[in-house]
This record gives sequence, C-alpha cells and structure tokens, in this order.
Amino acid sequence: MDTITTDAITREVTIDAAPETVWRILTEPEHIFRWWFAKAEFEPVAGTNGHILFRVGGRSYPTEIAVLAADAPSFLALRWCHPAGDAPTELNSTLVEFTLEPIGGQTLLRVVESGLSKVDWDADTKAAYLDSHTEGWKHHLRDLGQYMAWL
Repeated sequence: MDTITTDAITREVTIDAAPETVWRILTEPEHIFRWWFAKAEFEPVAGTNGHILFRVGGRSYPTEIAVLAADAPSFLALRWCHPAGDAPTELNSTLVEFTLEPIGGQTLLRVVESGLSKVDWDADTKAAYLDSHTEGWKHHLRDLGQYMAWL
C-alpha cells in the first residue's frame, strides 16, 4: 500500500526473491549502483556513517548517511543529509526505513521516508523535496524490481 502525507512517503513492492537476497541488493554497493544509480559507501551496521553520491539529470548530489538500525535481513533505518558535510539530524534530514517481510518465496519491501515536518526547511523546499522523493521512490523501486528479475 502506497501512501503519501506531508510528513511521509510510504511505498511497497513485492519482489520475487527471499529477504536475504533483497537485503544484499539494498546494502551492497555494486547492487545499489544498478538500481539506485548511486555510488554508495556505507556499512549496514547501526551506529555507522557513510556516503551516497546520487546522479540526477547530469548533476551530482553528495549525501551523508547515518545508519540508525540494521537487523539483517529484515530492517534497515538510516538518515540522509544533503549537502554532504553535515551530520544527519532530525532538523536537516529525513528518516528512511526499509522493512523486508517474507511472503512465501517472495519479499514485501516497504520503504518509508518520514520526518519532513521536523526538518528546518522553508515550505517551498519541503514541497519540492516531497514531490521529488514521491516520484523518486516509485521509480527506484520499479528499477529494483527490474534489476532483481535480471539476476
């Protein structure tokens, strides 16, 4: 069930693979690049930090990552902050949670990006971010599903 509010984006996709396989695709840099089109450097371990470099429309977006929780292969929570250089906090970043739920031989992947109401941005910036990430998650999860089908 996909839902969008002024504070959170929730997207779900069912993937024809076990949670362990989907976890690898979500957390290993060589796989992340294939579906998210981003260079990622982070360990899926609570309390660690890292980076993701997104490329959109010919522009690069360096992003700081703070991993808040990781319970392989079922849950990953992180905060990300753009521009790079700032440590992610509730005032400058959103919370992104990936939940992987086994359903038979498949995985229900739920992504929730929340906390936009707490971020210290003006209303126009928040609205643009919400629009961008609402569409972004739709496309990235579609790409993840397509990538999984190629494996």
